[in-house]
Amino acid sequence: MKKIVGVFVCILFIGASIIPSISGNFEEKQNIKKLDYNVLDYTDHFILDQHQDVFNPKGGTVVEYNLQKIAQSFKPSITSLAKVDLAIDSSTELNSPVFVSIRTELDGAILTSITVPASEIPTDMEWYAFDFPDISVIPENTYYIQIEEEASENGYGYGLGLKMGEGFDFYSRGIQYGYWDHGTEGWYWENNDIYEYYWDLAFRTYGFNNTPPEKPTIWGEVNVNLGKGYEYEFVAADPEGDNNYTLGWFGPYFSGTQLFYHHNWSKEGNYTIKAKTKDIYSAESDWATFEVLVHKSKVKTIDSFCLRFLEKYSILYQLYKRLQSL
Repeated sequence: MKKIVGVFVCILFIGASIIPSISGNFEEKQNIKKLDYNVLDYTDHFILDQHQDVFNPKGGTVVEYNLQKIAQSFKPSITSLAKVDLAIDSSTELNSPVFVSIRTELDGAILTSITVPASEIPTDMEWYAFDFPDISVIPENTYYIQIEEEASENGYGYGLGLKMGEGFDFYSRGIQYGYWDHGTEGWYWENNDIYEYYWDLAFRTYGFNNTPPEKPTIWGEVNVNLGKGYEYEFVAADPEGDNNYTLGWFGPYFSGTQLFYHHNWSKEGNYTIKAKTKDIYSAESDWATFEVLVHKSKVKTIDSFCLRFLEKYSILYQLYKRLQSL
């Protein structure tokens, strides 16, 4: 799938010397546009990761109603999986879709998948891209590409490109499996290594190396008055243009979007504003910090003696009251 880019931000207000009393709100300015997955059309260069490219276009293995499933294991070397190419063909009489999924176990939960109508699969064996929703994967862990035909009733199936090597393993980081009917033993998965042959599907996996986003930039007042609201600005950016999320997490927003947070403090002290970003693939930045000193207004520190003096002069007293309300 095309790489969707986006940014999220987390914001914390932390007291260095006392427990902070936090009140405030996150504000989305009218000119801030949230990421809309329905209209994005980003294209990104894919990285070819795992692959076994050799196959006989005139023969291979078949997925049909009485075979049910074929799978190929592989170990990724990068942190994402965006699509899989398979050498595949279909019968002209076939009308059942093909279902391709990615799993961590042969009978495990589906991590991502795609269903493709039979009419879209070529009738002569060639490469076809199964462009499912992107997922994060763990390098060197084993994953399975599983292929099955949905609800066939006529016995026609899909052909898959296959390479069998006697004494030579064309793809050493995985193997092909078949979900076979073993008669009285029932149906179960089997790999063909037991026959002293190395069987692998013709497949290619694609992903992209995801770099964590940069620390957000924070702007605002350093010395603030107790009880007065202040606006702080945050800019979250990703070096790859991935969109990010914010506090709790907010977002997603386009990389580089200006975000604003209104906040006021109810206790004096030294405070630290912390913020971090993560992209839509859960890669997180380091924490950015911004130090704030909260103190009482100097006008409010006027002692009672000065206050009694001001009360005798109405103009000065009114001025004092007005300053006090700021």
